[in-house]
Amino acid sequence: MDPSRLHPQARAAMQVQQRVPLTRANLPAARLSMVQATPAEVGSAPAIRSVVTVDAGGVPARLYRDDDHDAMPVVLYAHGGGWVMGSVDTHDGLCRHVAAASGWAVLSVDYRLAPEYPYPAAVDDMARALTWLRGPGAARHGLDPGRTAVAGDSVGGHLAAVTARRARDAGVRLAGQILICPVIDPAADYPALARVS
Repeated sequence: MDPSRLHPQARAAMQVQQRVPLTRANLPAARLSMVQATPAEVGSAPAIRSVVTVDAGGVPARLYRDDDHDAMPVVLYAHGGGWVMGSVDTHDGLCRHVAAASGWAVLSVDYRLAPEYPYPAAVDDMARALTWLRGPGAARHGLDPGRTAVAGDSVGGHLAAVTARRARDAGVRLAGQILICPVIDPAADYPALARVS
């Protein structure tokens, strides 16, 4: 891969993030590396009208709105980070961009991370946040429960896909799903990724 062909922001992100081996012993350093790389990876975030911390049915979350209309559509967002890293803080800038560009509210879920909270903790947190969002959360924050989508990047894409399938199986209709480089291949057979790393 020729890094000069990448977008300047992608090149900057590759240069700033330290490659810390992802082991249980190195997990704190790996988590810190992700936090430290976030400004270069995301760039400057736009100012938006409202960012509030909410309790989404017992799950910590952050709600982003760039206007104050009632019955706003909303995206339930799951951050990436390999099931073991990431947070609403590392994805704050991205969620601000999505809210500003889309006209939708964004609920970013601070789901529980492994290994402290093994499967199915993160999946359960997403399901609880969706239930809250389509019920008391929508009423409390002026959101349209009938126009709810799920989204996520990397592992968050996996969580969004699982959340969408579970919702479908339960008869809950979603407005859509947005999967950004999702981890959905059970074999995890990515030859290009092996060449880059």
